[in-house]
Amino acid sequence: MRELKVFIKTLILSFLLFLALFGIVLVIQGANELRVKKEEEHSIVSNVESEPSKTVHVEYDLTGHNDNGTSKLLEHYMESCEDVVARLYIEDTKMETPLVNSDYYFRRNLAGEYATEGTPYIQTMDCFMKNNHNAVIYGHRLDNGEDFGMLEQYLDQSFLDAHQNIMIETSAGTTSWSIISVFPIDVAKESFDYSKCEDFNDVSVRNYFMSEIKKRNVMLTDDYTYQENAQFITLSTCYYPTDPVNGRLVIVAVRK
Repeated sequence: MRELKVFIKTLILSFLLFLALFGIVLVIQGANELRVKKEEEHSIVSNVESEPSKTVHVEYDLTGHNDNGTSKLLEHYMESCEDVVARLYIEDTKMETPLVNSDYYFRRNLAGEYATEGTPYIQTMDCFMKNNHNAVIYGHRLDNGEDFGMLEQYLDQSFLDAHQNIMIETSAGTTSWSIISVFPIDVAKESFDYSKCEDFNDVSVRNYFMSEIKKRNVMLTDDYTYQENAQFITLSTCYYPTDPVNGRLVIVAVRK
């Protein structure tokens, strides 16, 4: 009986010793594998850092025009987004922006990504640069004073006198538009809804629009009398002094 107990005790100790040795082997093997892995990772990182960058940085020259007469800026906009239809700018100011054909870009850039500044858009394309029509163009008021954010300067008579023309470039060429009315409005409190005054083939709509923009005009502009087949644009942006939510600054121009 005593010999059996000694045998069992020896067997247990041998088994525990085997487990200990097996554990040590596993630890050593794991440490070796970890070391090899780290060496391989270090080698990969070193090789990547030592290789020259494969990224090609291209600086675009967007000044001037192409052989077909189109500005490089408009071409760049159109290549960036198929919904770009024109480029609007005012010489010697911070107004220079693409125009798109959908309010999808109200809070999106040309890549379709969310952007608080959005992209100026034309309300109804069937009214854009069409005889006896008025195209309403919306753009956010940018705090940095660029694009539609600079329109507030038109409440300064000297600025208006020096910048009376709005330029629109399309693939067909560049047109000049003369400003005939500038006015702020609270769209929630006042009845004049300029956004619905688009088709001037309807004489009642035409007369109503022309009467309202003349009456509301707060600046000294050329006295304009409607001419058949005239084309209009109406720029609309937020104007906080009138109302932080519903205030708008509206600028109406007619094609020369």
